[in-house]
Amino acid sequence: MSLIIALFISVIIGLVVLVADVVYFFYRGKSAGKSDYAGLNEMPNESQEPAVQRETIIQREVVKIPCKYCKTLIDPLRDKSCPNCGAPIDLT
Repeated sequence: MSLIIALFISVIIGLVVLVADVVYFFYRGKSAGKSDYAGLNEMPNESQEPAVQRETIIQREVVKIPCKYCKTLIDPLRDKSCPNCGAPIDLT
């Protein structure tokens, strides 16, 4: 009889621990009574650091050379011939 009671108590304790683990897993880091959206419209005070925004600027320099016949500026990386007169590009 005492073996059945001990088994029953150990099963109850196991279930309580399992429920506590599940609750901790789903609600860890959340304060009781606060939603995920609390404080979004509040301005940060001095104790909170403002969010850092990182911005990468990519610059590409475009070098254009003049056509030796009509003097139209040509992008040698994009064009193989002059778009104005059709002359081939001479890079020498």
